[in-house]
Amino acid sequence: MIVKELQPGDSFAQYVNGHAVRFEVIDVRPLGREFEITFRSSAGDSSARYPGRAVITTH
Repeated sequence: MIVKELQPGDSFAQYVNGHAVRFEVIDVRPLGREFEITFRSSAGDSSARYPGRAVITTH
C-alpha cells in the first residue's frame, strides 16, 4: 500500500513478533512531503509519519 493513497477505513495485516496484527487507518494528514497516518489495532491507536511514496508491506 502506498502511503499517499491510504484512506480512512483502509485496513491491512502485518506480522509483529510472529503474530498477524490487523491495522485500520483512522486518519491521514498530509504534512508537506510526508503524511501522518493514525492507525488502530488491538494494541490501541498510534500515529506515524511516512514519506508520501513509502510503501507499507502487507500480508
